[in-house]
Amino acid sequence: MKGTKMRRFFVIVLAIVLLIMGSPLVMTPVHAQQSACADAPPARFSIGMRGAVLPVKPGESAIPVRVRDQAGRRGLIILQMQTGAQFTVVDGPQCADGFTWWQITTDDQVTGWTAEGSKENYFIDPIASAKVDCPNAPLTRFAVGATGLVRPAKAGTTPNSARLRDSASTSGKVLSNIPENTQFTVTGGPVCTEGYVWWEIKVSAALKGWTAEGDRQKYYIIPIAFAVIAAPTVQPPKTSVAPTPTPRSQLMYSALAPDDKTVFMGYLNGTGLLFDAQTGGKIREFKTPGAVIFSVAYSPDSHLIVTGDQSGVLTIWNTTSDEAIKKLAAPNNDTAINIVFTPDGKRLLTNGRSGTTRLWDLDSGAVVREFKEAFRQAGGGLAVSPDGKQVVTGGSDATVTIWDMETGAVLHKLIGHKDFICGAAFSPDGKIVLTGGLDGTMRLWDAATGNQIRQFEATDPLTVVYNVAYSHDGKYALSANSDQIARLWDVATGKEIRQFVGHDCELMIVAFSSDDALVFTSSDHDGTARLWNAATGKEIRRFQNQ
Repeated sequence: MKGTKMRRFFVIVLAIVLLIMGSPLVMTPVHAQQSACADAPPARFSIGMRGAVLPVKPGESAIPVRVRDQAGRRGLIILQMQTGAQFTVVDGPQCADGFTWWQITTDDQVTGWTAEGSKENYFIDPIASAKVDCPNAPLTRFAVGATGLVRPAKAGTTPNSARLRDSASTSGKVLSNIPENTQFTVTGGPVCTEGYVWWEIKVSAALKGWTAEGDRQKYYIIPIAFAVIAAPTVQPPKTSVAPTPTPRSQLMYSALAPDDKTVFMGYLNGTGLLFDAQTGGKIREFKTPGAVIFSVAYSPDSHLIVTGDQSGVLTIWNTTSDEAIKKLAAPNNDTAINIVFTPDGKRLLTNGRSGTTRLWDLDSGAVVREFKEAFRQAGGGLAVSPDGKQVVTGGSDATVTIWDMETGAVLHKLIGHKDFICGAAFSPDGKIVLTGGLDGTMRLWDAATGNQIRQFEATDPLTVVYNVAYSHDGKYALSANSDQIARLWDVATGKEIRQFVGHDCELMIVAFSSDDALVFTSSDHDGTARLWNAATGKEIRRFQNQ
């Protein structure tokens, strides 16, 4: 017994010693395992670090980096950061949808989540996280893990270069003179020596050493996020380049009026703009200071517009005035991600961020009924049948639900999608339901039985369907896709008929005009809404905040 007790005693003592010494067997941080993201590039940030949006590669279109209200592609987009925009990391990392996500606060004091990069490239880069007290040296702008380049000289002057040494000192052996525009990764530092801030950098697998960041007059090396990378091709004249909204006036939602006469565009700063659909001219401006417009809907007679903001407030406007008629507040500030009117125009439906769909009475402003889902996040597809008797909702559990409007009872659960349901629509006769989602498919369902009729699928399996629409004659369907293309489909055969190509970023809204002769599209990322000829696929008119 004594021997057994002694062995137990030594085991306990050994365990305590290992704990104190920080044995990796017992001291591995839990978050280090949780933050591993197999399909994402190696994470380079930590809480408190500064970062900036990287520029695009030569020949590529500039796509803003999206900031969402939660980690993952299902999070609401609350801001889009342009090249060079800076921020501070306040939380993370989290792995979602194959990306490593960090919660950041921008220099404009907007807080949200953004992805660090994809398999192919990083979207954001660490900068200036190090605090260095180095007299006579410029303010450092680097951090370990950041990418940079040797600063290019001004046109017509002697080319720049940076000396790579074997130590952080001017007396260190020069290993190489690195020519301008050479890119590198910061692997160590900073070190203050002789009035310079030194960084250890890796230029290639065979070339690594120390270089100074700059002197009082200029920087020798700069973060790549601060560089302006010129494409080798000839640039178009400035007059042909569409102006991009600033982050604070980013487009959030657009809609075409049922009578085809106007287009409404809602922005991040709470401003709504009404355009003449025939001329493209701006008619009126609606302002809701401090709000972010997340959703928009026209009444069936096109006389009213309802906007939903981030605080769960619905604002009702008359299209002939810039004054709000009424405001409705959702319980618990539940943001309305989608809004649709009932066919009689007396009530409206909202799809809440919480997972609850609500039926509102416009006259009284009261919630008549709630359709509650079990999934944690809604904001997916929402549609009402032409006779006003049924409601269709979709969300993050990949299930489409058909409800009875008056009783709130579940009529059918439509099972088949593999991911979040983004868009939904009824056929003109109400017999068929059209849905689309993040699984890249668009599907037709029998509204009476809940059975799937047909599946439409783009040739690229990675293409996401963000929105769908049914033509008024019941023959065609539209999909708004993540590859910047709107597609026209034959409902009877499931074949793709035509593509509408021209947007610079992924599409979020599609709709048919009342006579099906025009197609309406909108991309909040490129800041434009457009009208196209449905028969030819040619762009007719463009709407944007000039």
